Amino acid sequence: MPVYLKCNVQGCDAELVDGMVITSCMHILCNQYAIAHDFGNEPPWSCLVCRKHLGEEEICNYQD
Repeated sequence: MPVYLKCNVQGCDAELVDGMVITSCMHILCNQYAIAHDFGNEPPWSCLVCRKHLGEEEICNYQD
């Protein structure tokens, strides 16, 4: 039985099976939640967990 990481956004908890966004503040967001909250647009962004301001070099998109 595989074990998956889960989205760190409170109330989401989606299993991260098809990609994720990792922030410099070490939070992991599911792609669906990140896109729905403008992580696909131009920076700056705010972390959806701790609200830290993030620039382009402070996030990593990982696709499986």
